[in-house]
Amino acid sequence: ERGQRVCSTGPYAFVRHPMYSAIIMWCVAVAMVLPSVQVAIVSGAVAVVIVVRTVLEDTMLARELAGYAEYRRSVRWRLVPYIW
Repeated sequence: ERGQRVCSTGPYAFVRHPMYSAIIMWCVAVAMVLPSVQVAIVSGAVAVVIVVRTVLEDTMLARELAGYAEYRRSVRWRLVPYIW
């Protein structure tokens, strides 16, 4: 959308995609509370889709959103601080 700005405060100061991080944490929690093969498969699939989405979204935002390339250099982690 036009007029968007890069947000670099709050959780965005630690990871570039905090909402996706929360979804992955929720998937892990659900898999722990409801331990079954089906839940593990669905949770794993959701996590994979989110990881792919963050890669694609980072590329698009760096290309189309002013200031995102600098933000990406200053906030190193995509989803999990000190890991990725």
